[in-house]
Amino acid sequence: METNEITYADVLQHAETKYNTKPEHVLPEYPNSDVLIHPNGNIYGILMNVPGSELGLKCEIDTDILVVRCSPFNIPRVLGKKAYKPAYIMNRHKWVSVLLNGSATRLQALIAVDASYRIAEKAEVPDNN
Repeated sequence: METNEITYADVLQHAETKYNTKPEHVLPEYPNSDVLIHPNGNIYGILMNVPGSELGLKCEIDTDILVVRCSPFNIPRVLGKKAYKPAYIMNRHKWVSVLLNGSATRLQALIAVDASYRIAEKAEVPDNN
């Protein structure tokens, strides 16, 4: 039976199955991060585990997040939803964080990955900020 929740591992599996992307470890300052890179060299996702307080949550519990590209037009709309926070470590005008702590549904997270992949596909190379 499929659950409505999504995990860090689920996102990695989706990226590998749909886009043939294997995570890379290219952020030495974040050694436990998994970076998803489009074939054109643009990053389209970063998975990491960070303290909730660094995301503006009212807890210190480490939280899995997915940082994805987002249309600047859509950022204010998605930030109004509980599953999204401002981008962690990336440009907050082009990226958002999706909480993988049960706040985001499977559908929300996978749509975010797919949209980010399409934005990365169209972005100038390299545009990883």
